[in-house]
Amino acid sequence: MKHLVFGAGLIGGYLGANLLLNGQTVDWVVRPATREKLAKGLRITDYAGNSAELNNLTFFDPQNSAGQYPDVLWLTVKCTALEKAIPDIQACMGKNTMIICLQNGLGAESFVQSHFPEHTVIRGVFAANIAELEPGHLHRGTEGGIDLPTTPKTQALLPCFQKDSLPLALHNDLEALLWAKLQLNLNNPINALSNIPLKEQLSQRGYRRVLAAAQQELLRVTKAKGLELPKLTKLPPHWLPTLLKAPDWLFTRLASAMLAIDPKARSSMWSDLSSGRITEIDYLNGAVAEEAAKLGFSSPANEALTRLVHDVEQGKGSTGLSSHELLTAVGL
Repeated sequence: MKHLVFGAGLIGGYLGANLLLNGQTVDWVVRPATREKLAKGLRITDYAGNSAELNNLTFFDPQNSAGQYPDVLWLTVKCTALEKAIPDIQACMGKNTMIICLQNGLGAESFVQSHFPEHTVIRGVFAANIAELEPGHLHRGTEGGIDLPTTPKTQALLPCFQKDSLPLALHNDLEALLWAKLQLNLNNPINALSNIPLKEQLSQRGYRRVLAAAQQELLRVTKAKGLELPKLTKLPPHWLPTLLKAPDWLFTRLASAMLAIDPKARSSMWSDLSSGRITEIDYLNGAVAEEAAKLGFSSPANEALTRLVHDVEQGKGSTGLSSHELLTAVGL
């Protein structure tokens, strides 16, 4: 099977490398700087001790495709880059090419499908954490792999993921999994707006209360939609807000796994805001607020977080907000 990985950041790089290890034909569409780095080879490792090095990677020029179209196009660019990428994606598409979207949040696949109404567009979840330990060395630090809905076309992909370094799982109810992952991603803007490392931010009850409020709004949405969210942490989804609101002394004892992170780690949204880039807020907290509005109720925490991030993007606001300032902004 011929695969094209469109965007070779952390997810695209690790995904493409694993497809190669499984004997698949893989090309990449990447920025020039990334191409220069990957041309020197790619090393992948994981928490279980798996390790592999790949050389002679091949790259695809959308403007010079010469009719060599992939069976599967793995779309791994951020939601905010999709609109700009559409012309290049179009140049990569054959009549029977299937697109798999692996973006954070909600709504990416609908946008892509609107531009490719005659093609199969599938929403997926990339559930593992990938870090670049050094240039050209990608490391999977957690369990999890790729989750896709169960269809005849996705079942045909199972032989492409036989190595333990990146498992593929198929689900009859992927929507519930998407919302469960989104619940965990609602902290992204809180960390970005606080402008402090994740561990420090999660260790402060005030910030956690904001996150708990955002999660409770999401859970109200999923309950109204009749979704039963799968458990992605040690606690069921509906218990997480209660844990987050616990006093600091109790939270640090009960949530040691949540705090077992690099003291310097920050959210990707913090990186975007710090670099002056547009964030994915509309596909995360903004998506919760939009779905809540469709169902007829408000979501003040997610609405406020979305507004605050947009203010920073537009130069009308700043990061470095205290927990008290965020609590006030969301009405707590």
